[in-house]
Amino acid sequence: MIAASQLSLMPAHVPAERPKSKPVESPALFNFGELDAASRHAAKDSSEITHGFRILNPDERAEAGATWAKILRTVNGKDTAKRVAAAFEKAGQPVSVRTVQNWLNGQFPAVEHIILADRLYGPGIVAEIYEPTSPAAAASRLARLKRLVDGGVA
Repeated sequence: MIAASQLSLMPAHVPAERPKSKPVESPALFNFGELDAASRHAAKDSSEITHGFRILNPDERAEAGATWAKILRTVNGKDTAKRVAAAFEKAGQPVSVRTVQNWLNGQFPAVEHIILADRLYGPGIVAEIYEPTSPAAAASRLARLKRLVDGGVA
């Protein structure tokens, strides 16, 4: 026990020492390893899809967004947003009509959508977006315009 004379010598701001407790280990409620593996797998799939595509600078993105909108309009004609949304859904990659409307206003799409459009609407669309001055892009534009003249909708 501490004597009263010793209490006056102790500073008031020194806390008394408490015994240290050991950290409590709780069992894992969720296996994050599975989630991490799934995330790595999805990232790998995404990088394989976009492998070889260069990143566009802001000016190129704006120009590519306008080109994308022009392609969608010439390929689908009237009711473009509904037709594009239906075509993408039928191909297994659904998009909303609102998303298509944003594309028609110049928003640049994801690479996956450009690749699907290349499959749906004819080869050369990827070239038109990423290399607009290439011979493949020129051939794609010419073929689309020819289809437009011949049949009304490219």
